[in-house]
Amino acid sequence: MFLVSACILSSGSLYAQNSSSSPQSEVQNKSVTLRPVDTGRSVTFHIDSGSSYDRFAIKTDLLYGATLTPNLGFEVGLTPKTTLEVAFGYNGWGKSGANFEEKQWNHFLGKLEYRYWLSERFDRHFVGLYALYADYHVGRAGILPSLFFRKEYFYKGTAVGGGLSYGYRWQWNERWGMEFNVGVGMIYMEYDRTVCAECDEEPIRYEKYYFGPTVAGIKLFYMIM
Repeated sequence: MFLVSACILSSGSLYAQNSSSSPQSEVQNKSVTLRPVDTGRSVTFHIDSGSSYDRFAIKTDLLYGATLTPNLGFEVGLTPKTTLEVAFGYNGWGKSGANFEEKQWNHFLGKLEYRYWLSERFDRHFVGLYALYADYHVGRAGILPSLFFRKEYFYKGTAVGGGLSYGYRWQWNERWGMEFNVGVGMIYMEYDRTVCAECDEEPIRYEKYYFGPTVAGIKLFYMIM
């Protein structure tokens, strides 16, 4: 004979799962516990109402933000094992002022990524396929990687690219958590190069292909039901 210790609060499909389920599963499913009087063993039933498919996350990349670039991302669940992330960053520093001819780090960056989760959506390991676009006017900024730009010039142009990524998500509680990801791929860059930010010099047009690491992030996220 079973003693019902909790009641079902909403309708939906019912399935059984043992007590070793992951914290992420507990977040996404409501549960009730049936406990036999004679043995003390418990069986947990979860109710999937389907509304968890609509959950999404708001996030910001702390590593990208360390370059003084405000950025924001959104990720929404598509299926039980897939999500879609859209992220943007904009930096207007150096557009005017006394240091305009010394350093320039003005750019816009957008990224779209389709993710497949190895266990379930928003839970631990994932692999992704991403595309990115950037519009930039940069130069003489020490934080720029030397494989893209030389410090003695200014560059104005665009970049498009894409690649494959891997990441891990660490959920602290029902709402907050941290995410780590890296990616490798290709970037095509087209730009004008000058020796000053704003001058009458005729710019030299360049094209460049880059293969290698293109994405790295340490993101703080907040889940919304």
